[in-house]
Amino acid sequence: MFTYTYNNRFLLTGWQLDAISQTLGYDADGLLTSYGPYTITRNGPGRTASLLRDNVMTTTLGYDSLARVISRTHTAAGQPVYQVQLAYDNVGRISTRTETAGSTHVFTYTYDADGRLSQVQRDGAVIEAYTYDLNGNRLSKQLNAGPIVTATYDTQDRLLALGNTAYQFDVDGYLKQRGSDTFRYSARGELISATVGAQTITYAYDALNRRVSRSDVNGTTQYLYGNPNNPFQVSAVRSAGGQLSVFYYDDNGLIFALDRNGARYTIATDQVGSPRVVADAAGQVVKAIEYDSFGNVVSDSAPGFDLPIGFAGGLSDAATGLVRFGYRDYDPAAGRWTARDPIFFGGQQANLYVYVGNDPINLRDPLGLWCIGVSLYEGIGGGVQTCITSEGASFCGEVGFGVGVNVGIDNGGLEPPGSEIGVEGKAVFGGVGGVGLNIKFDDCGLSYTPAGELGPITFDPSKGGLQPTIDGGPAWLLKNGKISAQAKLYGKVCTQGKW
Repeated sequence: MFTYTYNNRFLLTGWQLDAISQTLGYDADGLLTSYGPYTITRNGPGRTASLLRDNVMTTTLGYDSLARVISRTHTAAGQPVYQVQLAYDNVGRISTRTETAGSTHVFTYTYDADGRLSQVQRDGAVIEAYTYDLNGNRLSKQLNAGPIVTATYDTQDRLLALGNTAYQFDVDGYLKQRGSDTFRYSARGELISATVGAQTITYAYDALNRRVSRSDVNGTTQYLYGNPNNPFQVSAVRSAGGQLSVFYYDDNGLIFALDRNGARYTIATDQVGSPRVVADAAGQVVKAIEYDSFGNVVSDSAPGFDLPIGFAGGLSDAATGLVRFGYRDYDPAAGRWTARDPIFFGGQQANLYVYVGNDPINLRDPLGLWCIGVSLYEGIGGGVQTCITSEGASFCGEVGFGVGVNVGIDNGGLEPPGSEIGVEGKAVFGGVGGVGLNIKFDDCGLSYTPAGELGPITFDPSKGGLQPTIDGGPAWLLKNGKISAQAKLYGKVCTQGKW
């Protein structure tokens, strides 16, 4: 169990788990400047972190004039451990990556007209090639000079076969069989068991849908979440043998160190958070991992060194080959999710299984994108809204006086922190459409926002005007089937945390 201390500014100043404790320090602006043994220097754009160091290890970050990360350098005991340097094309995508982990290699990336990764070269030789259909399904992949592996899909974008491996999905869109491997899900869509060969693995989750344990014949591994500013970040892992590993993350949510059995290791990651090199306090490399662009492990120098954090910072499972990101599991072999997007078509893309738009070089999705709000007023009432995006999470609570019920699911961005008071009236005509007006007073002053809905078109000037969505059956009911009318006088407070 985690215990916490706070200062008079309500900033977290310390936590303790078992016999392990850490303290946190801040500057006058409330920016984190120390975390346990690490000091954080903030000379980056907007006072972003430029250096993280303890008495042995350093992680240095470099930025360009557009505040993009262009380098990450890790050292231990004065020894270079890993460095990655990035260059961007005219539309902001990574075009080359120069990586030094012992030896230096230059990776060059090519994208198709839809921004999907199509080719990777290493030192001038093609090592990865991909093609896609019009709906974003990956039709083929070729690694190095190996055979071309093709894939087929049904009309709902569900994978039918990858090479010689057959895939089957249940009626709810969840992967239930991959070759001879079988998978079973809970009523909430959580993967609760997987049978791979003669081995069965079971999983448990908490009320927030976070995976909290993994059990097999060797025992139970526990995943512990102790960061109140990022409740979905894995803070520590307790192995089946009772060994506790505590993780350190930077401002971007990328892991950079771990403590285990009294020893500290630096973890060097690439630009999306995949661990590439693990080194001890003497600067000796104890583990080096290579991945292809979609997260398949190409090589692992020390499989016996347990590192639960895998591709793009997700929870890796060597037995199933899957990687857990928040609410869904990802299959690196197929380069896609094993389940539909939780917000259905609200993610503004027609394919519910595509991983980060088939651009795993530039993008990561630690949770998936969703935003859900519920309010109930019959006289005195209130409501809550929670938003989870790739940027972070926000939570809003409101109380007031009014009448009506509202249930909505959206893929909107995070709510800004702060408070407001307002008046809102809305009339909704089933799933056909509706009109409304919101008048509010917040830190920016008095403002009003008219809004209207007609079929799949939403008009909201505060969110960029006309926003066409896709009629998606159950998704349409969730997104637009708001109930009856609502009028309310309310007060609202929101908090926000970035990954």
